[in-house]
Amino acid sequence: MMENKKSDIKENIAYQLVEPKGSFIPVQQDLTEEGGAGSVIIRQELAGICGTDVHTYKGKIAGINYPVILGHENVGMVESVPGEGLKDFLGQEVKKGDRVVVYPVVACGRCYYCGFLRRPDLCPNLASYGFSIPGGFSTFLRGKKGELILFKTNLGPEDAVLTEPLAVGVNAVEVANINLGDTVIIQGAGAIGLLVAACTKLRGASQIIVIDKLSGRLQLAQLLGATHTINIQEIPRVEERVSYVFSVTPGHAGADKVFECVGHPSVFHEGLSYVRKGGTYYELGHAADVGTIQFNPHSLLWRRCVSIVPVVGYRPEHFVRALRILRDGKVPFRKIITHFVAPAELNDIMKQFAEGYHEVDGREACKAVLDLRSGEDV
Repeated sequence: MMENKKSDIKENIAYQLVEPKGSFIPVQQDLTEEGGAGSVIIRQELAGICGTDVHTYKGKIAGINYPVILGHENVGMVESVPGEGLKDFLGQEVKKGDRVVVYPVVACGRCYYCGFLRRPDLCPNLASYGFSIPGGFSTFLRGKKGELILFKTNLGPEDAVLTEPLAVGVNAVEVANINLGDTVIIQGAGAIGLLVAACTKLRGASQIIVIDKLSGRLQLAQLLGATHTINIQEIPRVEERVSYVFSVTPGHAGADKVFECVGHPSVFHEGLSYVRKGGTYYELGHAADVGTIQFNPHSLLWRRCVSIVPVVGYRPEHFVRALRILRDGKVPFRKIITHFVAPAELNDIMKQFAEGYHEVDGREACKAVLDLRSGEDV
């Protein structure tokens, strides 16, 4: 039987966001405090910085209690396992020294959604690492044995850290049921938009149009499978962009499926305009409440028989598929990571993202990752 040795590490440094638009303060925590002795402890390597983290920094996510330790895109090495017999989601034994990806949500397992509907992702009692549970912006991540879902991996951390956002893309194409030969449009070439584009390509879409205002991101989109790109700075009028889409899509009809990955109400009407009659608009971007729009259901939906479908999160099986895709290595996913951020840079980076800056250190920013391997303080 494999022995799981306890760690001699007793102290954790967590980079705690004190208040909305406040500072990240390094806080020392005792890992042997109540609850710590029975916890799985993971030495953090990388933690992705998500748009939702930026919204939390800005105070735009409902139900967040500050101070908060962000970080829900986590990969690290197992440091300590209580007792024996820890297994990952696929039943593989997990021991000290194994690299794992952490599933960031914990469902209650008892409610109507968890039990009868078998949809724990819709559980009203969900707890999430980086929101209601201390997340991965820390030296160590701690989780309760029995409720922590892990995925053991041999991938390098720079690839494995993309598991969570790629799982969003995997879920999106599953919900959309992309068919061979579909024409799809992705609004927004941030990390999620790029990963959705790549997943639609893997799923069999033949025409993939990505829309953004940053040339570097659009170049990444082409690397990941986009067949057409639209730079809104070069085609500034919505009417011209819509006309272009109809000119290049089969039958001049528009897109079968459009994915909104921007998260701003201003793109909603434009996105619906791209959808062909009988097509579907998939809403991914609005994880935060950033405003409302005026909406005419007759002209936008009924007359054109267009559907609107939200895509929210993922389930553990989407992590399994994401890891398999990353391991396959056929798509250069790692290129979307444009910045590795030391803890000492965290305050400055989050402030820039919150103010809408798209350039960091003289380079266009797409995906930033907090690098916790150096051990530097904020």
